[in-house]
Amino acid sequence: MLKRVRSNRFLARKLLDQLLDELIGEPVEVSRSRDKTRIGLSGIILLERKDRFLIDTGKKRVRVYKRGTEFVFPTLGLRVMGDVLYVDPARRTMILDLRRR
Repeated sequence: MLKRVRSNRFLARKLLDQLLDELIGEPVEVSRSRDKTRIGLSGIILLERKDRFLIDTGKKRVRVYKRGTEFVFPTLGLRVMGDVLYVDPARRTMILDLRRR
């Protein structure tokens, strides 16, 4: 069963540890998006920026903006709104490193 993470801060904090780790190389699928051409897109995250992912679908590489997009991470068992992930990836992994100490 997939857990859904929206802008609910309590739930986002609870699942933050799973999302703090590096997302590059993770399989991902777009389940909802403002850009209707991105819905159903799936592949591997090649690059992450604060506002977008670069996803390799096997046929092409596609930029998908985080805001207004819902992502499914099957290996993590999470369904996440991109607004929750709208943070610089270096800062996110730095937070995880500080928590592990």
